[in-house]
Amino acid sequence: MFKVDVKKIGGDTAYAFSANRTIYKEMDIQTSFAKRDRPFTEKQEKDFVRQELSRVMATVNEGIFSTEKEH
Repeated sequence: MFKVDVKKIGGDTAYAFSANRTIYKEMDIQTSFAKRDRPFTEKQEKDFVRQELSRVMATVNEGIFSTEKEH
């Protein structure tokens, strides 16, 4: 109909089943579907949150120290 080669395609989870993924892979079309990984376990999620909080606090502290050194 449009006579255009498709390079990328996106869709919600209703279109992201295995058959579509296989077809798009064979046709060398990039997709933006959600990954089919297992969801985080509660422990992994807590560890991730702890790491992010630690990183943010370290960044804030470094900013405070460098600001104080200037005064």
